[in-house]
Amino acid sequence: MGCQWTGMAKDMMQIKAFSDSIMRTNTYLREFHIDLHSMIMSDDASVFKNTVNTFVAIAGIQVG
Repeated sequence: MGCQWTGMAKDMMQIKAFSDSIMRTNTYLREFHIDLHSMIMSDDASVFKNTVNTFVAIAGIQVG
């Protein structure tokens, strides 16, 4: 979608505030069987063939 690419937030996970936000969000999303952390850390572009994953990852990164 747009200018996003697979793995774009991996390096940002080294930033504590970003990582904490992603992990906190991940905790809430687990209730819906969504693993934001795995999506962000994955090199597998097929993860984002699912539109829900794409939107969740983009929103999670923006919040982070």
